[in-house]
Amino acid sequence: MTHWAEEVARELLKIGERHVISTGISPSGTFHVGHLREILTGDAIYRAVVKLGGDARFIFLVDDADPLRKVPAGVDESFKEYIGVPIWQVPSPDGSSKSWSEYHLEPFLEVLNDLGASPEVIRTSRIYKNGEFKDIILTVLRNRERLMRILEDVTGRRLPEDWYPFMPQCTSCKRIDSTRVLSFEGEYVYYKCSACGHEGKVSVSSWAGKMPWRVEWPAKWRLFEVTCEPFGKDHAAAGGSYDSGSRIIREVFEREPPYPVPYEWFMLKGKGAMSSSKGVVVSAYDFVKANIPQVVRFLYVKYLPMTHVEFDPIWGSLNVYDEYKQYERVYFKLEEPTHGMKDVEYIYWLSQPDGKIPERPPIQLPYRHAVVLVQIAKDFDHFLEILRRQY
Repeated sequence: MTHWAEEVARELLKIGERHVISTGISPSGTFHVGHLREILTGDAIYRAVVKLGGDARFIFLVDDADPLRKVPAGVDESFKEYIGVPIWQVPSPDGSSKSWSEYHLEPFLEVLNDLGASPEVIRTSRIYKNGEFKDIILTVLRNRERLMRILEDVTGRRLPEDWYPFMPQCTSCKRIDSTRVLSFEGEYVYYKCSACGHEGKVSVSSWAGKMPWRVEWPAKWRLFEVTCEPFGKDHAAAGGSYDSGSRIIREVFEREPPYPVPYEWFMLKGKGAMSSSKGVVVSAYDFVKANIPQVVRFLYVKYLPMTHVEFDPIWGSLNVYDEYKQYERVYFKLEEPTHGMKDVEYIYWLSQPDGKIPERPPIQLPYRHAVVLVQIAKDFDHFLEILRRQY
């Protein structure tokens, strides 16, 4: 059988030889194990395209221009004053000189490096600040009525008559969720803020605000010529963001939408869907640092993207470790595959952070046995001594 990542790669290569695989997450709160599915799904597709001889670019768009929508559980209530402000401009919750977005992003990038996932990291705020979105913003403003028709048709919801596909940042209170565009002329957008009453104008040639999500997503596809993107199943639902984005990219930007790879949520056992804002998470940082990188990658590349996974952060880690070691033994012909095991060679290859298969089988130390040894060993040297005698 063919592994799902190779199947996607073969479909992409039927379209063309060069591809841009895009991923994107908002650093609005703690990055959790569910977010790893976005990046590692994109990473698997990227590696599969390259393995088949294609030319690929793998990008991670950090949506740090999004407004802070609510104060997550565990964060001081004083941060409510920043609701509506772009998160790249919100102070770090730990009081350091970092921004809110960088405070959450940095540990996530550290563990992506541990996992051997190396997308090109692009902060959305910088795209706006550098003026790279200028022509696209002007295009969507000129196509306001067409965009309204598309969004109303896809979502079944009526938009206000004065709706515009741009959210200016108020130069007085700094919010972008409370402004209303009055008009635009050339590169200038005139607005009024309902939060503080200020009226002003901003230039879209640099940072001035952002496009709403359903317009910004296809705008990114256009800017980066995206050909494939994994995304959560909610965007893939009928009338969802992918449906509206596909219409916009075709009818406004005259391009084709990227090949879609929707994925299921990672559920926290006994808690349901993970939510950074509600504090229902197992952080990606803690999970990766508590496990070996190969096991973490294995967990994500083994399953089809639309497979529902209910994650048990304690016993689940032990079970995944043991299952990875079983795949490893089968790969090195140390035992026969059991019923249901498939794509062993491909999954084992994708599980390696550097993409390189070990020359010989690594030590097959059962996780549970290691836990017992740690408890009876006098110190780390004694632990290693026991291992040498046994292995």
